[in-house]
Amino acid sequence: MTNEMNPINGNTLCAMVDLFLDYVKEKEVESQIDNISEFIIDCANLEKTDNEFKLLEEKFKVEFQGDEYFQTLSAFRLTDLLRERISTLHDNTDVPSVIGRAIFKAY
Repeated sequence: MTNEMNPINGNTLCAMVDLFLDYVKEKEVESQIDNISEFIIDCANLEKTDNEFKLLEEKFKVEFQGDEYFQTLSAFRLTDLLRERISTLHDNTDVPSVIGRAIFKAY
């Protein structure tokens, strides 16, 4: 078995980043709220050595740098916003490390 990720899985993960960020921007995604919640749990459980971690870190970084909405926020404000939105999904406000690292690299 290879360490490379199936392209379909990679595309699905990238789509989940987009969906989560739509949720952060308060776009209408209520029909996908369970999927978004599970995605955040999955992100929190990733190890830095996982192929998915590297892919997601890069995707989040690109989105933070390329999306006008996120470009207007400081790294501190973005982190606070993510905490606020994650707290509506879960009983905690922890930003998964994969997202935190992407913020650090984007700003």
